[in-house]
Order: sequence, then C-alpha cells, then structure tokens
Amino acid sequence: FRWSFSHFVVLFYCDEFIRFAADKCGVLSCYANYKAGSCDNVAESRSCLSRVEKECAGDFRYRLIVTALDQLNCSEATPPETWASNPAKETCIWQSGEPEQDWRQCSLYGDTHLRTFGGELQTCRAIGAWPLVDNAYLEVRVTNSLFGKKATILSKVTVGIRAHGGCAMETVYEADIKDSPLPGVFADGATLAGKGVRLVALSPNRVELVLTHAGARLLIRRQGDFLSVALRLPPTLAGEQLCLRGCSASERLPAPHGEPAWLLEEADVACRAANLTGAYLDACVFDVLATGQKDMAAEASGAAVADLQELGATTPYRIVQQPSAAVEKSASAAAIVAGLLLAAVLHAKGCTVLPGAVR
Repeated sequence: FRWSFSHFVVLFYCDEFIRFAADKCGVLSCYANYKAGSCDNVAESRSCLSRVEKECAGDFRYRLIVTALDQLNCSEATPPETWASNPAKETCIWQSGEPEQDWRQCSLYGDTHLRTFGGELQTCRAIGAWPLVDNAYLEVRVTNSLFGKKATILSKVTVGIRAHGGCAMETVYEADIKDSPLPGVFADGATLAGKGVRLVALSPNRVELVLTHAGARLLIRRQGDFLSVALRLPPTLAGEQLCLRGCSASERLPAPHGEPAWLLEEADVACRAANLTGAYLDACVFDVLATGQKDMAAEASGAAVADLQELGATTPYRIVQQPSAAVEKSASAAAIVAGLLLAAVLHAKGCTVLPGAVR
C-alpha cells in the first residue's frame, strides 16, 4: 500500500472538522486512538465506528471519518478481537511493583462520611461537587445535596475515564440518587470503553467499575435514599483530593449532643443490627439522628461499609470531628473546677498560688 497526496488531504480536512465541533454521539472516541499509516489502527477504528453507527449515522464527522478510512485501502486489515470476548491483556494490567495489601481504600457515604486513604473517618458538611480522586487515569467527582433540614447526602457520582491507548477510551459514567436501577452503561450509552475497562451491574442498585490498567476498582451503590461510592487505588495514584487530604476543619461536623437517651439507644440498636462497630457505629448513629430514618440509614451505612471491606479496608483507627460546643463547654468547666480544687489544696498546705498559674 502506498500513500497518495489525496489521502493526506482527506485526513487533514477530516481532522480539522473534528477538532472544531462538539462530539454528541461519541464518534471522537473512535478517532482518538487512530495513528496515521497503520492498518491495524484503522481496523480498530472501523470496529469502533460500527458500534456507534446507529447514533452517529447523521453526524458529518462520522461520514468524513468513514470516507477517509475507506480511501486508505486497508480492506485486508483484520479487526481486533472484541473487548467483550478479549479479557485485559498484560499491557492493560497495572504493573508498579506495589503489593496489593498496600493499596488504598476510600469511601463517601451517609451524611456525609468520608473514609480517607489514611484510615480516618470524617463527617463532613460540604454541599456541591467535589473531586474525590483525580489522576492521569480517572477522575471521580461527588455531588452532595441537602436532605431534610439538617442532613446532606451524596446525590451523584461522576467517573471520568481518560483515554489510555487501547486500554481505555475517554468516556464518563454517571450515577444519580434518582436512578433506579443504577445505569449499567456509560453516559453515551456504550457498554464498552477499552480493553482495560469493565463496567458490571452486580445488581439493580450496585455497580462495579474496574480499570485494570490503573489498578482501580470502584463500587457504587444505591440503598434507599442513600448513594455511596467506595474505591481502591495503588498508592502512587492517590492524588491530592478529598480521599487523601480529607475535608477542611471548617467542614467537619461535631458529634451529636443533647439528644434524648431513648433516641440514642434506638439508633445504637439499629446500627448494631447492621453489624457496625467502632467508628463506623458512631457514624451510623449520627446518620440515624440526622435523617430520622432509623432502619434505612442503618442499612445504607452497613452496606457502604461492607463495600469498603470488600475492597480490603480495615476499620478506621479514629473518627475525626469537630468537638461540639457542649463538649468544649464541659471540658472548659472541668478544667476550671480542677484548677479551683488544686488551688484549694495548695492553699490548705500553706503554698502560695501565683496569679495565672492555674488555668
């Protein structure tokens, strides 16, 4: 096969048209990995074009690309094996030498609890969209919304997958709290996005997304009125977003206080029934009190924690919250009483108490 001047002209104008128009049907994903002069890549592009033919048939860029590829006379090129029947090859497997037991886990769930890569469990109040993870392979953004009068919940998860050779095509997965069931396809309607990407609907309300070339695994779950996301990454891909640095101190919520004893007991019983202990139990009690949905909040919390544990996460070593005003006032009062008692003892023994020595 010999290239002619007309081949270059067709490809040049095709490329210029493509660059200056928005992609509405996903045809650019077929063009992104094309490398001029390679019939193997042409075959892969044709295979991709056949999958988007129905959605893109009326798109002028689709017709331009098809025409350009036809003029290359690569009819003998063999299309690559389909991604569905061809599991990720060695080239699409994360290889960094990091043992899997050192990989990090992160999760966002409930109202709203963040389990960081470092093992802290934080309760945050941050309304809006925030980056949970952002690296060269993917971006995970979470959207928090108000729920009732005093609660916030995770309402949307957006996973942006970045193009990575034949392992991944650029695409987006979205899960919304209103989705029932959760989508089993990407935002453009496709079910495939490269040899290293696997999207599986484990149940109507639970989805798994795996990027083998990045060592990433995500579990997204909808439980009643609650949405959760748990993920696992190699430590070198942790990034500097919420999963690593956590919420700012001003966004962390204090532990609940002033609640009736019977209400605390009911919440505790419901959360223990969901097999929660330690910091996870405390977070669950917080959710029950904040949302007023005793059974639903406890079940959602238990399910989210189960996803984290499936990814290999251990129990958080501590729960990080702002101390409540009541706790601070109590601690201050205790310090004053202790100081007065110490002053009284010293005075009784004839010791001089210097002003400011007891605080």
